[in-house]
Amino acid sequence: MSAQFSWTPEGKQFLNRIEALSTPQQVSLTELFTPNFMQSHTQFSSFEAMLKASGFAVESVEDFLAIPDDKWDHFISQQTQFVNWQEMQEAAAAELIKKQLGFS
Repeated sequence: MSAQFSWTPEGKQFLNRIEALSTPQQVSLTELFTPNFMQSHTQFSSFEAMLKASGFAVESVEDFLAIPDDKWDHFISQQTQFVNWQEMQEAAAAELIKKQLGFS
């Protein structure tokens, strides 16, 4: 005897969202660090505002990548609720995934 299973329309939509997430995506820092994320987890209204307050001259991706990791981690630990940049990125990614799956 075999059981039959059929997905509800909502279940199918959820599976489609999971499938879409299984392919690699490139997300910009401003897409990852939304104003809502920044306001909830930092003292800044946006990622751009945080960059300006950091004291580092960032006019391009290359400028951002040139910031010494230890100095950026220190800034993040002092100005946000996160211990370091890696933790901040992981939290933002988790929120983005939740949103894409329809949980927020």
